[in-house]
Amino acid sequence: MSLLSNKMNKRIFIKLVLCSVLVSTAFAVDFGGNVGFYSKIKKTKKTDYALNMKNNATAWFTVPFAQDNTNYLSAQGSVFYKYDDADIQHLGDKKTDVVFFDIDLLKWRYITKLDSARLVQCSAGRFGYSDSSGLVFGQPNDGIFAQYTGPGLTVSAYGGYTGLLNAQSVTILNKANSPFKYDTKKAYDWASPYWIGGVTVGLPFVFAQHSVEAQFLTAIGADGPSDSAKNSDYNRFYATAVLNGPVPVVDNTFYVFTTTFGSVDSDLCNLSQVTLSYFMQQYFNSTISCNTVYASGKQFGLKPFKGITSMTAVYDVAQSEYTGLVKSGLSASIKPISVLLLGAGGDVVFMYPDDTLEYSGVQVTANAKYQLLRDCNLSLFFARFMGKDSDTTNTEVTLKAVLAF
Repeated sequence: MSLLSNKMNKRIFIKLVLCSVLVSTAFAVDFGGNVGFYSKIKKTKKTDYALNMKNNATAWFTVPFAQDNTNYLSAQGSVFYKYDDADIQHLGDKKTDVVFFDIDLLKWRYITKLDSARLVQCSAGRFGYSDSSGLVFGQPNDGIFAQYTGPGLTVSAYGGYTGLLNAQSVTILNKANSPFKYDTKKAYDWASPYWIGGVTVGLPFVFAQHSVEAQFLTAIGADGPSDSAKNSDYNRFYATAVLNGPVPVVDNTFYVFTTTFGSVDSDLCNLSQVTLSYFMQQYFNSTISCNTVYASGKQFGLKPFKGITSMTAVYDVAQSEYTGLVKSGLSASIKPISVLLLGAGGDVVFMYPDDTLEYSGVQVTANAKYQLLRDCNLSLFFARFMGKDSDTTNTEVTLKAVLAF
């Protein structure tokens, strides 16, 4: 009888311990969600008003395993409804729509301090990663990241895979004759598969408040779960150098210079940009910037530049990528009140496919972000490209609203 009683007591004790652990963890869990509404209207010479709409419902949570937030698990998932109509004057005649879902984030992160000035952090799972220029690669991946930060030195390494992502949510650039395709009506279809690797070394404030960074990035083609995903013969390698810091003599003025040399299918290419920014914090946190970007075509012994993640360089009809062009312009932003951010910009665009620099057009942009309520944000974006060739002229207006809960 005593033996039976002891067993029962042990079971009760184990259940109490498990319950206490679950309760303490439940109290520590942070969670929430939001609903978003995104609508874009486009008008070109060849098409009437086209509508692109994407609505989403998102839920997220974070589970800390340490009180100082140095060890935690975070996750975020979304359900989307996407609707495209090529002519809203005849609503529904040329429409396509789809409901799909995505796991945007599933990351475990751990940070350990070696001493008061040095720390090591690592992350594993699905999370975002970007190259040093911000124009070659920037998207979520399934991978591992590790970084050492110390006085005057940062070193990081990343390895990831793209083939398990949802192709509805991410667009990866493939070779020109790639057989890759996905089903636009499926809720989840595999993305184009590549092994992504990156190593970054930074020397912050190495001289006179100037910082230097070097990065090596690669995309190795792989064969993924999709029958059409056969990229094993297409590899890309990139080496990027970054220099940034204050402009001598001129107060509150800073520059960033990046140059990336790539080997795309054994062809050498280049992407370079320089940005000069003047900050006026006393005038409503306003900023004025000028920026010039060069993406190689067939000149100077180079071949057309090609990144990894699709990124829009020009708001023309083709939504041109960063390849064979030169773009230069000015932008400004101001925050007149704490809940409102305004911005505007303009660029002159030249196409540079070979040895001849050809004027393409001028684009202007304007945007506004307004925090209507504590948990409600509105944003408005306007872009117009006025092309030398009127067939490339494009106007688009985008409205986005996000309500958090």
